[in-house]
Amino acid sequence: MLCMLGAMLALGAPAHAASGVIATTPAQREAATVTALGKVGSPYHTGSAGPKRFDCSGLVTFAYATVGAPLAARSSYDLWNHGARVRRSALQRGDLVWTWDRGFGHVGVYVGDGQYVHAPGTGRRVEVAPLPSGAAYVGAVRP
Repeated sequence: MLCMLGAMLALGAPAHAASGVIATTPAQREAATVTALGKVGSPYHTGSAGPKRFDCSGLVTFAYATVGAPLAARSSYDLWNHGARVRRSALQRGDLVWTWDRGFGHVGVYVGDGQYVHAPGTGRRVEVAPLPSGAAYVGAVRP
């Protein structure tokens, strides 16, 4: 499944407000972060949600489901609408972060120190990378 949030926004699709409800605990967000980090090196595969291959939203939903905190959505666009919006300056481990990646909205899990773990795309593997700056950074949600 392609991560399409950015494409939807670029096409003028409405950016619905997040539900504002934080459904996870700090301990669950930390455990989901550790789970996602444990998948570094796993191959990207469109439409995959683990346990061995992932697309971007598949990595996020796998990490949360594995720690007993399943998210209410699967696609990056739908995940954007669940949770409380978080300013970049207030990011915490386990927050879901969106970037503008090769023309598509792309989601990953914030790991701290300005970095996130994500499944970057075809031919690549799950990795930890710096959050981009400027318009390449879309926003964040605390699920």
